[in-house]
Amino acid sequence: MNRVVEIGEVELLDLCQRGEDDYFDRKSARLKPKDIQEPAIAFANAEGGTLVVGIEDIGKVPVPLDRWAGKASIEEFNPFISTLSSLNPGIDFNHRFLYREGSLARTYVLELEVRKSLKVHETTGGDVVIRKGAQNLKLSASKVQDLMRAKGMVSEEDTYLNDVRP
Repeated sequence: MNRVVEIGEVELLDLCQRGEDDYFDRKSARLKPKDIQEPAIAFANAEGGTLVVGIEDIGKVPVPLDRWAGKASIEEFNPFISTLSSLNPGIDFNHRFLYREGSLARTYVLELEVRKSLKVHETTGGDVVIRKGAQNLKLSASKVQDLMRAKGMVSEEDTYLNDVRP
């Protein structure tokens, strides 16, 4: 798979205009590398999704093509990839770098494809988040247990019933 990909205007406009949802999120390249943990973990805990780093938010930059605000070199994204690679347990993701067709000053955007995980992941701060709509929701302890059951990590058969006699 080619990791550095030139994209045309149609794909560029799609990335800059697409609505954020259960399976797609975009982040500014100005954020700190640790700040992509939460959306990536939320995708892994849910059904997976695409996270694009280097495209400004629709609410902050009204002109679609002006939202493309990547980095001058792909090496500048190393801390982002390293942050996701250092998670324990790790999440399953692929990455590639996109650049605009015919652009004089080439800038790159990082595209991360995060796969659904069979495990429950948490941020370095200990929060378990899941992607719902265009947001990452922090789960309560009981909801974390529900997620663990849904992923098959625990079963009701493993639960002791202390108040029940044989």
